[in-house]
Parts: sequence; structure tokens; C-alpha cells
Amino acid sequence: MRELLSEWAAHDTMHLVQAERALMQAFIPGSGPWRPYFADHDVEAARAG
Repeated sequence: MRELLSEWAAHDTMHLVQAERALMQAFIPGSGPWRPYFADHDVEAARAG
């Protein structure tokens, strides 16, 4: 049961990460010279890459 509850917690937390990444997309292109700091979350740059 402990393992199942841990999996659910990790799974649900991943949805928060996905939501954060989606919200970031509107701001990453305008971040100028700091854009590389968001490379792991930059969907637009990954497509162009």
C-alpha cells in the first residue's frame, strides 16, 4: 500500500510540473539572454532544435 500511495503522489506531482511548464511557455521567449536557463522547459526551442 505504501508503494502505491507513493506512486500516486509522484504521479500527481508530475501533473504540477506539466502545468508549470505549460504556464512558462508564454514567458520564456521574452526572457532574452536568460532564455538558456529555461532550456529544459522551452518547448519552442526544442521543436526548432
